[in-house]
Amino acid sequence: MEQSGTCLPAGRARKIKLTYYVYILKSLKDSNFYVGITNNVGRRLKEHNSGYQKSTKARKPFVLVYKECCNNRQLARKREKQLKLGYIRESRKFILNTRGGAVW
Repeated sequence: MEQSGTCLPAGRARKIKLTYYVYILKSLKDSNFYVGITNNVGRRLKEHNSGYQKSTKARKPFVLVYKECCNNRQLARKREKQLKLGYIRESRKFILNTRGGAVW
């Protein structure tokens, strides 16, 4: 059996660094927001709009109003929690208002 030069010794997995995003969607049906994390914003938006996600199925369609890049999943999760907390909701409104609803 021939091995390629990219194989790693047993027990040594290659670490693939993924970029994660915190995103905010706005429902066009009821104007409410949804905050989440993903490593593929386009795919995730399609999943929400197709009804794949139970928690947002009744509120579709959605538009992406904000996304923020994070270096890893843990940081993205921490930021997601911040945006969902009550005292941060005001800053979420500020972010959306100062950006004019634009995705950046």
